[in-house]
Amino acid sequence: MFIPEGDTPTFLYLIQNGLGVPEEPSYGSWGGRYLPVNVGKLGYPRGHFADAADEVVGVDERKFRSNRATIWRWRNTFQEDFAARMQWTLTGDFSKVNHHPVISINGESPGLEPIYLEAEAGSSLILDASSTYDPDGDDLSFHWFQNREPSATQTYHTTKEVAELGIKALNDSKNKVEVLVPPWERSCMVVREKTPLEKGPLLHLVLEVKDSGSPPLTSYRRVIIQPYNSNYRP
Repeated sequence: MFIPEGDTPTFLYLIQNGLGVPEEPSYGSWGGRYLPVNVGKLGYPRGHFADAADEVVGVDERKFRSNRATIWRWRNTFQEDFAARMQWTLTGDFSKVNHHPVISINGESPGLEPIYLEAEAGSSLILDASSTYDPDGDDLSFHWFQNREPSATQTYHTTKEVAELGIKALNDSKNKVEVLVPPWERSCMVVREKTPLEKGPLLHLVLEVKDSGSPPLTSYRRVIIQPYNSNYRP
């Protein structure tokens, strides 16, 4: 009937699904995305973070920008996740309930921690998640997308600052893609001063894998790409 408190985002932040990184609130997760505020006299953050306002595309294909959007953008998946957890409490039979897909990229051991890669600006990477599997044998759908907001560390203006990754599916199932890293003029540059950098801001790519179970469950794996400029001269 009413919302007395705002504890849901706090709880959702604790769920480890491969999307969020507890030590990096600016990366974002089901519990929202947060940026440091309340800096000290020397300009250093004091460890306090507040919710960020990101631009998100809704189910109606319209764009919205608000601090609430960083949470409701994941609403369908975390509601399905909670429904599955309720089913887990009703039986001890593993075969009667649904479980999350297990993601593996480029032969890396399955896990939830981000995968860190270095790539020369203007080059391409092949990411292969064909070893990903579902514990219940369900069909899987793969969706790769760039999570641009965490990369906006210079100005916090995502559209103007963050270089866009090119993502090209290499097969019908989309579990294998080619990722094009932007040239150094876009990926290794101080935006305002137009000053070249040896290494640019980290670029975030997220793999979202959903199964066909009931309710459907979603897992994520974050790939963090460090672009570098091989032509850089101090």
